[in-house]
Amino acid sequence: MRSWRLLKQSFSAMGRNKLRTVLVMAGIVVGIAALTVVLGISEAASRKVMQRISNFGPTAIMVFAGGGRNLPGGDPTVATLTLDDADAIEKQIAGVTMICPQVNRSRQSVVWADKSTEAAVMGAAATYVDAWDWPVKEGDFFDDQDYAAMARVAVGLVEVDRCTACGGIWFDMLEEDKVLRAGGAAAVDVGDAETGAALDAQHIDCPRCHTRTIRMVDVEQPHIHFESCKYCYGRFFDAGEFRDLAEPGVAALLDRWRADDRPIGT
Repeated sequence: MRSWRLLKQSFSAMGRNKLRTVLVMAGIVVGIAALTVVLGISEAASRKVMQRISNFGPTAIMVFAGGGRNLPGGDPTVATLTLDDADAIEKQIAGVTMICPQVNRSRQSVVWADKSTEAAVMGAAATYVDAWDWPVKEGDFFDDQDYAAMARVAVGLVEVDRCTACGGIWFDMLEEDKVLRAGGAAAVDVGDAETGAALDAQHIDCPRCHTRTIRMVDVEQPHIHFESCKYCYGRFFDAGEFRDLAEPGVAALLDRWRADDRPIGT
């Protein structure tokens, strides 16, 4: 009976002080919600840190360049470690089962198609997914074959990319003309023409913009097909096509023949 009387008096007092009651109840609700959010964020951050620690593993070691200083980690201004050092660590230190060389750079300009922004960029080897236990959510991560797919080939001061698998050649904008003027078509295009002809119908993605290229035909030699990027204007020739392009076409041979037969002084 006494409890019922106290409860009745409480509701009566709350009814007489409606504004105070609402403010107190709002304060209690906001306080509980804020405490719940703080605890949730703290737990999520702790879980994230523990996940990163478990991904890296207790048997993993990170090696930085620029040691010998009182710094938390390596000195980002020092870049003395090379891929040869990574290979030496893997081959000469007993017990090393996997190595993943990587380079991190902040505030790098990133361009895709007609859009650009600044972002942190990481360059890593194909073992990154296994070393950090960090699977790809969508698509496929590059493998060793992709890692070594393009080889740099120099012709004078021009460097082009040649596929080590099919022998096709990728030229950045204006590189094709420079190589042609230097007479380096035979030195660059050393692939098998039959292999190139078999792959001629396949489309490729631009290795710079990662967008689908456009199939085009050479005006003077219509039998030569090549792929071109509409954003960076790079061009890809299958094996044997660039050598063929360097040979004078029918129109050029006719012009040369007419010039040879033209009387002197006309």
